[in-house]
Amino acid sequence: AVSLTVRPMVASNPSNGLICSVGGSVTLSTQLTGGSAISWSPSTNLSTTSGSSTVASPTSTTIYTVMATVSTITCPAVQTLTVTVFSPTIAVITPSAVCSGVSTSVAAVGGNAWNWYGGIYPNSQVNILTPSVTSNYTLTVTSTTGNISCNTNTVFSIAVNSLPTISLSAIPNTVICTKESMTVSVSGANSYTWNPGNNTSSSIVLSSNTYTIIQYLVTGVNSNNCAGTGSLTVRISPCASIDETKLAETLQLFPNPGSGELNIKSNSIIF
Repeated sequence: AVSLTVRPMVASNPSNGLICSVGGSVTLSTQLTGGSAISWSPSTNLSTTSGSSTVASPTSTTIYTVMATVSTITCPAVQTLTVTVFSPTIAVITPSAVCSGVSTSVAAVGGNAWNWYGGIYPNSQVNILTPSVTSNYTLTVTSTTGNISCNTNTVFSIAVNSLPTISLSAIPNTVICTKESMTVSVSGANSYTWNPGNNTSSSIVLSSNTYTIIQYLVTGVNSNNCAGTGSLTVRISPCASIDETKLAETLQLFPNPGSGELNIKSNSIIF
């Protein structure tokens, strides 16, 4: 008599798996006919290496082998399963640096949907951010392939340069008399533009023979090409005493005549 042993047969499910690179997993299972022992390999990123099913969570595309054996024969049944790991390529285009408080655009590269944490357009591929200091931002990108969608988080930074602090001063004072002069100086930046006057120096000399009030607004730009502003109001006064003629033209004294307290009313500005 001849004794025959039937070689086991094993079928796998799924024959190929597709998972996300971050947090992705797939259950691998077998349908065994005629076998008594099952083993899975390689063991890396498998929940178990024995039994009819196991959970695979590889970080890169991996070919797994399931083997069914019968103790009475040395011919196992072997089946392979490929788990493909989808790793989306994500990048963010940002400026090298911006000035504090200045809006700038950032753009995502890759993906099918976007979620920016902050900005004017949080669900668009291109967003507008207005950082005041150097900051880190997070972008979540959803990428779709086959029948799966994978979320990928990326953190990026925008370097922020501070604005210059513009200071103005006047020597000898912000108020002088006619025929005198004052020097108005500015500091805090590398280049300046004065308004009025469109001057570009760090100081100007001011004098006038007439009464004048001027408010200077100076824009300064530092080495990072960031701009700040400062202002100063100066006045040139006739500095004249109040003589009898001036008094008669501009002041009213009452009661007149009087013998005690006098009230003075001015119809114009006295210098």
